[in-house]
Amino acid sequence: MFESRRHTDHLGEEYPSLKAMCEHYGISMSLYLNRRYNGASKRDALTLPIRRKRYYKYQGHIFKNKAGLMAYAGIAENDFWLIEDKVILI
Repeated sequence: MFESRRHTDHLGEEYPSLKAMCEHYGISMSLYLNRRYNGASKRDALTLPIRRKRYYKYQGHIFKNKAGLMAYAGIAENDFWLIEDKVILI
C-alpha cells in the first residue's frame, strides 16, 4: 500500500518507499503514520526523538515508574534525593 510510490521528506529528498524514508530517519513506519495521523508535520513526524520508557533500578528491583520505587522505598516522592545516588536509570 505505502510501498508503490516515491516519498519525499521535509527537505525534498526523495525515497523509493515510505519504509525507506522511515529507515533513513531511524523510525518505524507505524510511528511515522501515527504521528502524521495525530497532526504532526512531516518534519516533526520524521525528526522528533523517540521517547524511550524509563525504568528505575533500586536494590536489585526494577520499577516502571518513580511512584512504585518510592512506595517500595517507603519514602515520599519529594524525598527522592535521599536515595537518588542509589537509583540507576535503565
